[in-house]
Amino acid sequence: AYLNIGIILMNQGHLEEAKRTFLTCADIPDENLKDPHAHKNSVTSCLYNLGKLLHEQGQQEEALSIFKEAVQKMPRQFAPHSLFNMMGEAYMRLNRLEEAGHWYRESLRVKPDHIPAHLTYGKLLSIIGQKTEAERYYLRAIHLDPTKGNCYMHYGQFLLEQSRLGEAAEMAERAAELDNFEFDVVFSAAHML
Repeated sequence: AYLNIGIILMNQGHLEEAKRTFLTCADIPDENLKDPHAHKNSVTSCLYNLGKLLHEQGQQEEALSIFKEAVQKMPRQFAPHSLFNMMGEAYMRLNRLEEAGHWYRESLRVKPDHIPAHLTYGKLLSIIGQKTEAERYYLRAIHLDPTKGNCYMHYGQFLLEQSRLGEAAEMAERAAELDNFEFDVVFSAAHML
C-alpha cells in the first residue's frame, strides 16, 4: 500500500509527501507479517522509487545512499536491473564514470535484454571514447525492440555527435515515426533534423 501510495503521490507532484511515504514503508519491520518476502520486495521498490525521485531532483549523493540501502535490503528474488541502472545514472551525473560503468554492466549481467542499460552504457562508452563499442550497444537496444522510437533517438544522437549527419537524420525520422505521440521524441527529432 505504501509503495502504491508513494507512486501516486509522486505522479501527482506531491514529492515531499511521496518521500515520506517511501521512507515510512522502508522502516516497517518484516517480523510478524503474513508475507515477509512480499514486504521485502515492497521495501526495496520503495527505496528504488525514493532514490529515483532524489536522482531526478539532482540529489545524486542522497540517491546513491538510498540505492545502496535498497541493494542491502533487496531479497534474493528481487529483479535488480533497474536499480543497478539507476545507480549507474547517478554515478554518471557525479562524473564518476568507472563506478557508473560497473553498475551498467551489473544491470546487463542480471538482465542482458534491459534496453535502458544498453542505452545508458552506450552513452558512457561514447563519452570515454569507445565509439565502436558504444555503437554496438545502441544497435543492440534497437535489435531488442525495433518498435521503440527512443532507441533510434539515442542512436541518432550518437551518430550526430560522430558527424554522421545523414544516418542521424534517418534515425531521427524513424524515432518520430514510431513515437509520433511522444512530444519529447518528436521535438528531439525535429531539433536534430
